[in-house]
Amino acid sequence: MEKIEYLIRHPDHSDLEKIVAFYLKEISPNTPYKLVEETILYHMASTQRLPPTNFMIACKDGDILALSITRFSHTSKAYEIECTTKVDLRRQGIAYSLITNSITQCQKSGFFSFLAHIHHENIGCISLFEKIGFKLNKSITSTKYQTYLLTSSSAT
Repeated sequence: MEKIEYLIRHPDHSDLEKIVAFYLKEISPNTPYKLVEETILYHMASTQRLPPTNFMIACKDGDILALSITRFSHTSKAYEIECTTKVDLRRQGIAYSLITNSITQCQKSGFFSFLAHIHHENIGCISLFEKIGFKLNKSITSTKYQTYLLTSSSAT
């Protein structure tokens, strides 16, 4: 398999339409367009708040290949990571690059606890987060979704 080249960067408002289309196709096709658009705008604006949201996209030739949103959860006192890659581009390291880049950015801001809620049948995603260093936290795992944690003691 040929390695794909891409650019990781923070999105800007000129990316909005492409991000919404990506989100609707890859994540939630039945969600109303306006709701997705408002959610994306909210995350873009949250990059300027404290604690900041880290919103990154991987793109090539103007196409969105993947996105990650890492936002602070006041309930769990940790950053929650959401990441999605185009189905036909998975298992090529794009999500790994986005997630590790996001973790590094958050650590530079002084935040060291991260979590991801992963469906128990999503073996590829579980494997990815374990490769990064996340560990299953059985105390907050539900029946359908498993919660994986990464803290400063296990961060690399």
